[in-house]
Parts: sequence; structure tokens; C-alpha cells
Amino acid sequence: MVHTPSSESAVVQSISMVHTPSAESAVVQSISMVHTPSAESAVVQSISMVHTPSAESAVVQSISMVHTPLAESAVVQSISMVHTPSSESAVVQSISMVHTPSAESAVVQSISMVHTPSAESAVVQSISMVHTPSSESAVVQSISMVHTPSSESAVVQSKHQLHGKRTDSILT
Repeated sequence: MVHTPSSESAVVQSISMVHTPSAESAVVQSISMVHTPSAESAVVQSISMVHTPSAESAVVQSISMVHTPLAESAVVQSISMVHTPSSESAVVQSISMVHTPSAESAVVQSISMVHTPSAESAVVQSISMVHTPSSESAVVQSISMVHTPSSESAVVQSKHQLHGKRTDSILT
């Protein structure tokens, strides 16, 4: 069932497979419910697999709930695997909760592994909680290992709490 009350919105119930091989292409397997009240927002419940091979590409396995009230923000509950092979690329394994109220900030709860191979690249193993209210600052609780191989590179082993600007507190 697909219900689009306007060109800006859509309510989708139970999709088995969708394949749209275009520049903005997508392959979707098994969606329970998708509600996009506007072109800028989406509420997604239970996605098995999504593959969008584009410049902003993503391969997503097993999403419980995603709520993006704006293009700049996202609330994600329980992601198994996300792979976005772009210039801001990231490989994420097992996220419990991610809340990004803006492009500059993020609140992350319980990340197993994050790999972002970019100029600001980072390899992170086992983060309990990270709150970055701006791109300049970060509050980190309980990091096992962080490796950011960039010009501002840092290797952090087993920190309990870090608070302050990235260049001041995290880097060695």
C-alpha cells in the first residue's frame, strides 16, 4: 500500500522490493512503514536493506526507526550496518541511538565501530556516549580506541571523559 496525499508526502505500508535504477537509484527490501510528511523529513520503521548507489550513496542493513524531521537532523534507533561511500564516507557497525539536531552537532549512544575514511578520517572502536555541540568541541564519555589519521591526527586509548575543543583535549 502506498498513499501519497500530496506531492510532498507519502505513507508507505509494507514494501517487499523496490528497484529504481537511476542516478538517484534505490534498491529497497522489506519496509514496514515509511511516513514522509514533507520532502525534507521521513519517519521509517523497520527497514531490512536499502541500497542507494549515488554520490550520497548508502547501504543500510536493519534499521529499527529513523526520524529525520529536517534534512539537517536525524534521530536513529538501532542501526546494524551503514555504509556511505562518499567523500564524507562512513562505515558504521551497530549504533544504538544517534541524534544529530544539526549538521554541526551529534549525540551518539553506544557505537561499536565507526570508520570514516576522509580528510577528517576516524576509526572509532566502542564509544559509550559522544556529544559534539559544535564542530569545534566534543564531550566524550568512555572511549576504547580512537584513531583519526589526519593532519590534526589523534590516537586515544581508553579515556573516561574528554571535554573541550577537539584540538585541545582529544589530540596528542
